Amino acid sequence: MKRLLITLLVTLVTSFCLFANEAALAICSCTNMAVAFGGTGVNICSNNTLNFSECTRSNGGTGTACPSNTYVYNCPTGANTFDPLSQGTGFKVAATYAPGSTASDCIPGQILQETITSNMPITYPKINPTTLTGNQTIGGLDLRINNNASQSYPRVGQIYQGTTRQFFGGDNYEGGATTVISSQSNTGSEWWDNPDQTKDNQTENATWRFRFISFVRGSAGQQNCSCATDIAVDWGSNVNPVTGIQRGTSGNENCR
Repeated sequence: MKRLLITLLVTLVTSFCLFANEAALAICSCTNMAVAFGGTGVNICSNNTLNFSECTRSNGGTGTACPSNTYVYNCPTGANTFDPLSQGTGFKVAATYAPGSTASDCIPGQILQETITSNMPITYPKINPTTLTGNQTIGGLDLRINNNASQSYPRVGQIYQGTTRQFFGGDNYEGGATTVISSQSNTGSEWWDNPDQTKDNQTENATWRFRFISFVRGSAGQQNCSCATDIAVDWGSNVNPVTGIQRGTSGNENCR
C-alpha cells in the first residue's frame, strides 16, 4: 500500500509539472508587422473558400507561395477599380510571431475611424466587432474601441467623450475569421483588406478618410505588434479619383 501511494504521488507531481510546463510555454510574442499597399498585388494564404471579384484564387502546394492545404489568393493593393462609380483601396497585413508562440494565445484584429464628405446623402458602414474592446493602449496610443454592430464608425480624429482617448470602431480580422481572406498559424498571421469608395453618380463630389490600426496582442509580458494605415480618396464631379495611402504617424509598435 505504501509503495502504491508513493507511486501515485510521483505520478501526480509529474503530471502537475508537465501541465505547468505546457502552460508556461503557451505564449504569443509578435516580433514584427508589415503593411503592403504598393505594387500590383500580393499573395495571401488562406483555408477560407471565398469568391472576391478583385482577387484570383488557386490551389497552394509545390511551386506556389502557400502550403498544399490552403488556397493562394492574389489580391490588388492600392487603388483598384471595380466600375466607373466604385473603387477599392487594398492593403495586406502580415505579422510574424516569435519561435515557440502558440497561435491560440495571439490576438489579431483591426480597428477603424472613417470620415466621408459628399454633396449627396451619406451612409456610413456599421462596425464589425473585433477582438479587443473598451479602453486599450495600442502602439502607445490610448484609445477606446466600440464593438456595437448597430453603430457606425467614429470619425477620423474623434475623441471618446470625457476623455483624451481616440475613439475607434472594431473592424474584425480576428484569428480564424471565415468571411475574410486571412490566415493564422504558430508562425504568424496575415490578412487583406480592400475598403471601398462608391459614388451615387458621376456628378457626386465626395471624399473618404480612413485610419486603420492593425494589431496583434501578445500574451502577458510578451511583445505586441501594430501598424497604422491612413487612406485618403478625393473623388470630384466628373473626374477620376485621387488616392493616397501611407503609414499613420501614431499607433505603431514593431511595425516595419
